[in-house]
Amino acid sequence: INAALTKATGAGTTVLAANFFNNDTVTVSIGNLDMGRSGSSGTSTGNFAVTSALSTLTVRGAHSLVGGNMTGAGNFLLDGGSAAQVTQITGTFNMTGELTVQSGTLVFPGAQTFPSDITVAGSQAVLNLQAAVTANKNVTINNGTLTVANSLGIDGNLTQTAGILRGVGSMTVTGAYAWSGGTLQDSGTTIVNGAMSFSGTAIKYLRERTVTLNGETTWTGGNVYLGYSAVLNIEAPFNIQGDQDIVQWSTVGTININAALTKATGASDTVLAANFFNNDTVTVSTGNLDMGRSGSSGTSTGNFAVTSALSTLTVRGAHS
Repeated sequence: INAALTKATGAGTTVLAANFFNNDTVTVSIGNLDMGRSGSSGTSTGNFAVTSALSTLTVRGAHSLVGGNMTGAGNFLLDGGSAAQVTQITGTFNMTGELTVQSGTLVFPGAQTFPSDITVAGSQAVLNLQAAVTANKNVTINNGTLTVANSLGIDGNLTQTAGILRGVGSMTVTGAYAWSGGTLQDSGTTIVNGAMSFSGTAIKYLRERTVTLNGETTWTGGNVYLGYSAVLNIEAPFNIQGDQDIVQWSTVGTININAALTKATGASDTVLAANFFNNDTVTVSTGNLDMGRSGSSGTSTGNFAVTSALSTLTVRGAHS
């Protein structure tokens, strides 16, 4: 493509099932444009513009989109076929619709400010952010992997129903974080400044990572597997609503309680199998709370309150 290519009419989808090399400008003014196919490739130095909010540019295969910019009110979808199919975008991504990785690996090697919602959707989907990135809207992980190698600031909300959030970089969520399944891993940090919710019946996994909760947290369902020396910092009220547990996973993790932690509902037991440091107030209003495990430790300067005659606070390990 060495001159302007435009999808100008037709409300449906036009498919260009071939290797492609865009050296000018590809524009989608109406309908959808599907470029490439599974196993296709190509290097493009030109621009891509999707001008309608109802239109989607889909890229399939493994492509290098280098230098050119991605603009317009529309949507971008990568459906590479498998995680082994790698597409990289080095220009500025300024599409304001939705950025979706359905399958394949999408790499952004440089700094970006995304004006769009971002979704990592499929089991073979990988979004690899290698430099400092800001997401102005919402981020959703329904499956696959989101890798943060440097830093990711999310101005909107983060929703994770499955999949993996990983990397050695730092991630800060300004809005709410709704966690109903999936894994947080690697030695990076996650800071949540908005409300945090642990919900649903699925197990949630936290390993190696340090997670700091600066907004109020509500935990209504699903056990959390905490281990590989992961750290959970509670800096705002943490409300346990139910009888779910934090389960030790390999090397014991640590919970730093720097705000009120309350077991508010649930007539049975909640287990927090981790090192713990209570520097505020732990309250058991109903049911039982079992803190620590054999071999765990910690120093606490805060208070413990068991307000029901039917409730028990159990401490395991060696604690001060």
